[in-house]
Amino acid sequence: MGVFIGFIAIVALVMYVFADKIKRALFNRFNPMRYLLPAYQRELSSKYSPYSIPMLQTKADAGEFMAAVTIAQIYTKYATLQDDKNTTQPAYWYTKAAELDEDYQQHYFSFLEGGMLPNGDIYPDADALLETLLTVKAEQGDVKQQCALGAFYSHRPQRDPKKEKAKQWLRTAADGQSGDALFLLGKMALESAESHVTLKKQSRRKNENLFLLGLILKDTAFLIHPQ
Repeated sequence: MGVFIGFIAIVALVMYVFADKIKRALFNRFNPMRYLLPAYQRELSSKYSPYSIPMLQTKADAGEFMAAVTIAQIYTKYATLQDDKNTTQPAYWYTKAAELDEDYQQHYFSFLEGGMLPNGDIYPDADALLETLLTVKAEQGDVKQQCALGAFYSHRPQRDPKKEKAKQWLRTAADGQSGDALFLLGKMALESAESHVTLKKQSRRKNENLFLLGLILKDTAFLIHPQ
């Protein structure tokens, strides 16, 4: 029985790792939202001009997230016409929209994960912005984003060489009953076991069980799985 469980854990891990490696490429290449949503936003912003920004800003300040999205699209549209591409203003207003609407926030985070803004523009500071936004939510006690932040760090050695931050946030999320966090902790333990051939069999078996337990408990919450 133990051998069977170990075999299932390894197969699940291999499938998970391969899926993780191609996620960003598939997102950037085949995600229809990359094309459909910018088209919708362009249609929305075509009804307005830069002179509409003060009015839209008042609406955004009153809590209307689509007003903030529209401002971002206006800046995108007119920067393109003037051949003076500037992603700072669109990023600011997309972030504002994400702060106003939780559903849009998840959508925005997925675009940042792909290294771009919702208008389809490549955004060089996407990682830094995503890290900041996730940290704010995680520190406020959002278990889903604590897990997402742990996953963010676990795949970015340049920001967390020893994976200390990754483990910290994943453990915090696991304490908050996140099946995803437990799953990722088990995955990290198994990966570590693969790179240390002297690890005792008993410890390896414990890590496999941790991975399986997380797989069983894994919820459907939004997770970021960066390259």
